[in-house]
Order: sequence, then structure tokens, then C-alpha cells
Amino acid sequence: TLGIAIVLPDLGQVAGSGDSLTLRLRRYVLLCLFASLAAQTFTLPLLTYYFGRVSVMGFALNLIALPMVTLIVTAGLEASIAVLISPSLAKIFIGGAALLSRWLIAIATWATQTLDATIVTGTPSAWQVTIALVVVGWFAVRFERMRNISKAAAIGLVWLALVMPFTSAGSEHLEMTFLYVGHGDATLIRSGDWTLLVDTGPRGQWSDAAQTHILPALFVKGISRLDMVVITHPHSDHFGGLESLMQAIEIGEIRVSTFEGDDDYCHVLDKAKARGIPVRRFCYPDSITLGRLTVTVLSPDSLLAQVDEDPNLTSIVMKLTYGAFEALLCADAPREVQRNLIERWPDLRVTLLKVPHHGRADAMDETFLQTVNPSIAVVSAGPPRGGHAEAIAHLEGSGLEVVTTYHDGAIEVTTDGEWCQIGCFGSQRTLTIDNLRPTPTIGLD
Repeated sequence: TLGIAIVLPDLGQVAGSGDSLTLRLRRYVLLCLFASLAAQTFTLPLLTYYFGRVSVMGFALNLIALPMVTLIVTAGLEASIAVLISPSLAKIFIGGAALLSRWLIAIATWATQTLDATIVTGTPSAWQVTIALVVVGWFAVRFERMRNISKAAAIGLVWLALVMPFTSAGSEHLEMTFLYVGHGDATLIRSGDWTLLVDTGPRGQWSDAAQTHILPALFVKGISRLDMVVITHPHSDHFGGLESLMQAIEIGEIRVSTFEGDDDYCHVLDKAKARGIPVRRFCYPDSITLGRLTVTVLSPDSLLAQVDEDPNLTSIVMKLTYGAFEALLCADAPREVQRNLIERWPDLRVTLLKVPHHGRADAMDETFLQTVNPSIAVVSAGPPRGGHAEAIAHLEGSGLEVVTTYHDGAIEVTTDGEWCQIGCFGSQRTLTIDNLRPTPTIGLD
């Protein structure tokens, strides 16, 4: 409202005076355009803080949306009056409003899916907001005679200039974020400017983890590209959000354990290939090294990944090494796979264990747990199911620090290779482990 109040008084000077049809149309277009621009400019701090991105096409689309909304509201008011006279007449107004609403939704949907018209800024920090407000205040006083329209545009440019260079920069440490996606998995890994997403959560008839949880988290962090997405195995609670991600952001490549799966799995991989996204196998003994970070695949073997049996047997188990910090991501690896791991690598030890199969009561092999001997156990799960609470209690009874996405919300692990800190966005818990001791190096056969 403040932005509109500042900008609109200048429109008379810009649009000119007169009653000709051309001038009236010009004034109307400018009114819609600059009112939208003013509103978005002065709400930029809120937009970037809560959504981590800014639409650059919104003000233009409002040229269509504003008159349609005006007609929809007018039709609704007329229907509320007409119903007192004739319900049949009211239905005509309601039908018109409904038709315009469908058109408006269709236009908005088309624009969202077709036009790449957003700038991912990330969430600004408190000091960025403070500096921006100081600069804007100085700007408004120093250039008092500047037209309000120009002043509003300058404020927007100053804000974006302060926000964008800093919020999209990667951290100098390793960051792992276990996102809450209900009953499913989605783990964001960031090392410098390199980003990896392990699994994409579930997608149902009325919900999509990518839309509701993953994409907002990426935008808040200023991430508009994923260098790699790993789908650990062909179960829908692990690959369900992939299609929505492909539509919303750039993906460098996709890694999978197997190309075999149900129709939905094969369909989404075909869509990825049609978009030009490379889809490759990711099996033992593949590994990736980026600076201090090494990602090593421990399972499945390339031959096992071709067996058309329980898809959980093809779960990609990854070991992340960053200095003295070690993490083991187990996906839905069953007990059989866990036993194979410690038979092949009896010295396998880690700092952090992502508990297999969402912490189900029958998911963990006790010998495996004792062998890897983690300090932290992370459980990615939705509301507790049968035996889930008992399994968590057992982990806690083993002396582990246990965090779950259901109780603790998104879980962010930050490490420099010598210490690590775990922050829980939901429960506000914070855990710190200092003086990490290097774990034994496992050799790849």
C-alpha cells in the first residue's frame, strides 16, 4: 500500500491528460503496470525473506490478472444481490465469475510452467536487510526531487544488488540437510557451489513433496540448480518429486541404481532423458571426489542392481567423507545388504548414520549398528507407524543422539571435517560434536 501511494501520484505526469480513448487506455495500462511494480518493489524484502525468489513477470501478468479479478469480484457482488431477486439470475453471474476464475488459473498455470521468470535470491540475512533499509532511507532523502517512480525502481535495484551476490554463494563447509517430506527421503548435500539431492520424496494425488518442501528449501538457500540428483531405488517415496523438480529448476544429471522399475519410475526417467538430462547408473565401486568431499557407493553391485527382485535390494548406499567426518546414507537397504556391508568392510565406522528404511522396527541389523558405531542417527520418516517408537527408543538406548524429521523438522548438519553441528529447524535442538576422530579408511575391492 505504501509503495502504491508513493508511486501513483506521478502517473498523471507520465500518462498525460485528456479524455481520448487512447489516453484513457494508456492511463489504465500504466496504472496496472506501475501499481503492480510498486507493490512488488516495496514487498521485495518480505518476498525474498519468506520465498527466496522474486518473479520478474508478475507485474506484466497483472495487466491481464487485475481486470479479470475486477470482473470476478464485481460478478460475485452482483450475484449476492441478484440472489435476493432471482436465484436463476444469480447463477448467471456466478457462472461468469467461475468461467473467468478458470481462465485466470489456466493463465497462471501456463505462465508458471512455461516462463522461466523468477530470480532465486535466497533468504537475506539480518545485516543485509539492515543495510538495504539504511541505503534506501538515505536514497529517499538524498534524492528527494527524483520522481517517485524512478525512486521505487531504484529501491528495487538496490535491494536485489544487496541480496543476490551473497545468498546464492555456497558454504565453505559441508552442509547436509535432511528435509521433512513425510514418509520418504530427501537429503540435500552442498559442498562449495556443488549441490547434490539424494531422493526427491513422495508424490500423491493431493500432495507433492517437491512442491511443498524441497523447492521452497532450495529457494531459501538460493539454489536454482542441482548438479546431481541421486534416486536410490525405484520406490515412489524416493522418486515421487523428481518430475516437479525437473519442471522447476535445472538438473545437471541423474544417477540411479537401476533402470528397471514400475511404470511411474520408467516414465519419469524417460521424461528426464527427453529434457536432455543425462541418466546414468550409480553402483559400487563408483565414487565422486570434489575438493575435500568424497562420495563413495558401497552398494549395490552393478550385477545385483539388474536383478528384478525387491527394489530395496538395489538401494544405493553412499558413504560421505569430509575430513574426519563420515556419514553413511542407507536409503531402504534391508538387513541382508547391511550384513553384506560389514562382511566386506568390517572396519566400517561413521560419525552419522541415516537409519535404513525410515527407522522401521525390523529395518536395522543389530550387528551392523554396533559395527558402524555412529554418534548420530538420523531418521527420515512421517508420523510414527507400528513399532517405530520402539525402534527409536532402542537407538536412544544404544547411546546415540537420535534426530527424526517428524519430531525435529528439517535437520541440518554442518561440518568443517574436524567438528560438526546439528541444527533442527522444528524442535530448535542443537547438537555439537568437537574433535572428530578419523575413522578407518575402507578399501574398495
